[in-house]
Amino acid sequence: MRSPTGVHILADSMKHPLVTIALLAIAQIAVAAPPKKGDDPVAMTKWSLEVHLKDPSSVQYKNVGIITKKAGTKTVCGEFNAKNSYGGYVGFKYFLAPANNSFLLNTDVDMETWVKLCMTDENEAKVNALRASVDAKAAAEKDEMRRVRRENIERNCAEKRQAIEDAGGPDMQAKEDELAQSCANLIKKSDAN
Repeated sequence: MRSPTGVHILADSMKHPLVTIALLAIAQIAVAAPPKKGDDPVAMTKWSLEVHLKDPSSVQYKNVGIITKKAGTKTVCGEFNAKNSYGGYVGFKYFLAPANNSFLLNTDVDMETWVKLCMTDENEAKVNALRASVDAKAAAEKDEMRRVRRENIERNCAEKRQAIEDAGGPDMQAKEDELAQSCANLIKKSDAN
């Protein structure tokens, strides 16, 4: 008769693949036990992240910390990199979670959310001011491009009108009317872009 040791249980489970998978899952859960309630929010958030990874032992962290906003909200923020199922690192991605509830972990963070929740109020204000400056400059450049296009259209239309007048003829008025309509349409289309 065999003794009920873990080795024999594992050996017997090899005959049943579903039992093997269940044992491996239980082993992984046992290894990745959650931190105790009241532990450091950063540790809780890291644990919440790691339990969802293919290879938790491969995780790399950087810029991890708790950001406190003037409104009083506290968020655990950082970046992580881990191996995928092919064994390769996928590159650093942002993550965040409320400091008081690491189970609301978000690893699909866009830049807008990152700026709002994971930058100090001072740095967020700087980013927003820079963004407003860039937007204003882009708008000014677009207006300048519209102005130059309009001037070019008006100059070309004036040259064509002069050519029609120089050529004269009985259909001169019809040609000028057609040109005026065409030029108006070009200016309208250019101003819309």
